[in-house]
Amino acid sequence: MQRKSTTKTQPNKFRMVEFGAGSATTLERKAMRDYNRHYIAVDPIYRQAKVPLTIPKSTRTMRSFIKEMKRRKIHSERLVLNTPTPDDIIQKKLRIDILFKEAKNVLTKKGKIVITSEHPDLIDLVEFLAKKNGMQVRAKRTLKVPSTDVQRQLMEMGKPIQMVVFSF
Repeated sequence: MQRKSTTKTQPNKFRMVEFGAGSATTLERKAMRDYNRHYIAVDPIYRQAKVPLTIPKSTRTMRSFIKEMKRRKIHSERLVLNTPTPDDIIQKKLRIDILFKEAKNVLTKKGKIVITSEHPDLIDLVEFLAKKNGMQVRAKRTLKVPSTDVQRQLMEMGKPIQMVVFSF
């Protein structure tokens, strides 16, 4: 039997938006434990691949989804980006930058951005972008337990995964 949440549902507020969610198994587990809150998986891969999810999903890019959140005045308590090794660090900068530029418009008052990556240069870049946009590092650590299948595979290959949490 599932535990009922006492949190009031708000249609204009997400508990968590996960970008590049892939199979979204972690997000689905969280949604099952707290089913009165809104969770959404965002990944353009859903256009080509049939990924059966029990939570809402969007085929939009991170950039277009954030712009839509801003336009519709939708906020989230947490924006999550689990990034695999960047193919081009400059291209990643262009995509990630919108998270920090629009954070004040799409995060709740105490909202957070959580980014994980095994690429140290990308972690350095997101710290720079966050500070440039008025955010602070609230936590930074190496994950001991993977939260995604990709993270598990990378950790099995000996690649440490860094997690950084930002807020205002």
